[in-house]
Amino acid sequence: MKKDIFTEILLFFDSKDVSYKLHKHKPVITSREAEEVKLTDALGVKSLLFKTEKSKILLVLPGSKKVSSKKVRALLKVKDVRMVSAEEVLSTMGCEVGGCYPLGFICGVNMIVDESVQESDWIIFNIGRRDMSVEMSWEDFERTVPFEIADLTQSLSG
Repeated sequence: MKKDIFTEILLFFDSKDVSYKLHKHKPVITSREAEEVKLTDALGVKSLLFKTEKSKILLVLPGSKKVSSKKVRALLKVKDVRMVSAEEVLSTMGCEVGGCYPLGFICGVNMIVDESVQESDWIIFNIGRRDMSVEMSWEDFERTVPFEIADLTQSLSG
């Protein structure tokens, strides 16, 4: 098992001089649960671990949207893309589903952020625990975390 991911993430942001605010809340697993405990006006983003026939990929998107498998398959030039199991999340990311964090480099996985996320000034996301989130400026996130940007999503209704 990996070391404490929560602490590792905070140490990373501290080492990069990132200003952030921690939020303790009731444990959440789904985007709907996270929306119910909304603590701030920052955009809530979710991190979802997927698998293709080539590799695993971490997709980061607003909690109000869902992944478009068609867009992701085309972008990655793969035939199949699916969410991994809870066991694979734990073994790859060192956390439970609901605690996934948007820092693919920490777990050795490439990461793609949906282009709509960059429209927000502030984002909030889980950091290895279901009961803790961190809020920071998009500018600080973009400056310190390696990722690609692409159109990955569709609305939850579509």
